[in-house]
Amino acid sequence: MSDELNSLIASTYAISDSTENLYLLEQKENVEQALTRKDPAHVLDTSKSLLETLFKTILLDRQDQVHQKQNPSITDLCSAAIAQITLNHNSDTHKALKKLIDGIVKQVAKLRNDFGSASHGKDGQFENPIQMPEAEMVARIVDGVVAFLYRRHKESKDRKLATRVSYDECADFNDWFDEEREAVAIKITDGNQLLFLASEVLFNTDRVAYREAFLEFLSWQEDEAKDEAMSLETSAFP
Repeated sequence: MSDELNSLIASTYAISDSTENLYLLEQKENVEQALTRKDPAHVLDTSKSLLETLFKTILLDRQDQVHQKQNPSITDLCSAAIAQITLNHNSDTHKALKKLIDGIVKQVAKLRNDFGSASHGKDGQFENPIQMPEAEMVARIVDGVVAFLYRRHKESKDRKLATRVSYDECADFNDWFDEEREAVAIKITDGNQLLFLASEVLFNTDRVAYREAFLEFLSWQEDEAKDEAMSLETSAFP
């Protein structure tokens, strides 16, 4: 099998133009390398890892936290990630797709736990029943799931909701937010105090609220720009 045939074509197409998710690309490449080496046990390991990385990426992009549980299972991550996106505009189809993906994720995890190279220890004469045809099928299925979910994640009606917010990249918003609010003062010894910008405090203590305020700021800017454009058109054509 050539390297080209070992490529996860669907997920490569979906995430290849993503410059911020380099680790996601790395996980995809790990699956491809396992396919090239013809290592079925490692294909199972890396396929599961690719799914986990995708779910964590979606959750961090959209809600700035992975999961409420300290050590969520892959099925927990899957359910939480799917809850953040719309799989199909038709509710019945959405439910059917969710059920399909849930089943795939559950079985991929079981195969990896039972037959992956990082599975629980087996006896010295254990022979892995998973060969390359089965491993390739699992990898292709995972490839399709990853590509589909990543595209749905990025094709949100409001694409800003599918992009992680960085404090340093929101300088205009931070300046506006801080002009309207006083800095937060924390008293320390000898009557001294430390001052923290309101925007910085919000970003570090409640990332969801920060994102919402930032998106409202962008919406306000867009409305202002539209009003200004309409005003110019009106003055140009009385």
